[in-house]
Amino acid sequence: NDDDEVVQANIKQQLAKAKKVRDQTREYIDQALEDVRLGASVDTKKAKTIVSALVDNIVTNRDASMWLTQLKKRDEYTAIHSVNVCILSISFGRALGLSKQELNVLGLGALLHDMGKMKTPLEVLNKPGKLTDEEFEIMRSHPGQGYELLKNDKNIPPESLDIVLAHHERLNGKGYPDGRDEAAIPYFTRIVTITDVYDAVTSDRVYHDGMTPHDALKNMYKWMPGNYDKELMEAFIKTI
Repeated sequence: NDDDEVVQANIKQQLAKAKKVRDQTREYIDQALEDVRLGASVDTKKAKTIVSALVDNIVTNRDASMWLTQLKKRDEYTAIHSVNVCILSISFGRALGLSKQELNVLGLGALLHDMGKMKTPLEVLNKPGKLTDEEFEIMRSHPGQGYELLKNDKNIPPESLDIVLAHHERLNGKGYPDGRDEAAIPYFTRIVTITDVYDAVTSDRVYHDGMTPHDALKNMYKWMPGNYDKELMEAFIKTI
């Protein structure tokens, strides 16, 4: 009937809008990663504009952007992962009741969280087998590398910068790079810790096939003690 057609048309329109913003985000992150490879600085002013558009888009229709995170490929993983974690974080933040300003700060940190991986050799980043101790140390350096790259940029709020530095910290103090304890891990960083792991384990990589969303959430709940904030993890499960 006519109502169904209107709903279908709205969904198509929202998906098209979400796809456009996602494509712009992907284009930006590809360019930013290339700039880092070539030793140029990252255009973080543009990042803020893009995150703002993503926030507007997700506040209008969270589902349209969430669906797009399912469009995954094995190649160019870091770029796709960065966009997905940004979309997931903003969607999750909205479900948590964060303000538009807070969503922008959260989204910016999520979009840039893996910038340091541009300093990680590709043979380590995409190694199919188990990393050696030396390779694992190289991999563990990416949060610090990203922080060093962005720390003097006046466009990046301290909370966004902390996400870049601390998204691999864990509540039990066994994370990296600084082994922070629970009290030293801010709220926004805890959010991205969860969305980062969720996107990583549901993605196909050279060294593992992605889990289904159901299995990922089940496993993350099992891994939660000492790793993830319990209230946030339970809220994330409801959001997904």
